[in-house]
Amino acid sequence: MTTPDFSALAPYISEWGLPSVSARIEKRVTSSIEELQGFHAAMLPRLQEIIEFLNQFPLNEIPEEHQPLKNAALFMLHAERPVTKWQTPILADALDPRHFNMKKSFIDS
Repeated sequence: MTTPDFSALAPYISEWGLPSVSARIEKRVTSSIEELQGFHAAMLPRLQEIIEFLNQFPLNEIPEEHQPLKNAALFMLHAERPVTKWQTPILADALDPRHFNMKKSFIDS
């Protein structure tokens, strides 16, 4: 499979394609809703194509040059609710997600 032309998404991929969950959470809660909406609007129409492209690789074997694309696609998980349901990056009456302890496995205490 040839690499689709994702060059129009390059600014979003470089800014939002963060390598860790904690970095993506930090970016979400420190971004404005307008920034999240812009990212979401740019990525959503191409998301299926991105997923189909990345699915050609085993998860642990996605080439380094496509890691930011994968991470930007993963950021859509962080942007979806704030953009489509809450209309805010963080709920005023919710716990700040930066304070959650991320588990590394099912057996972490």
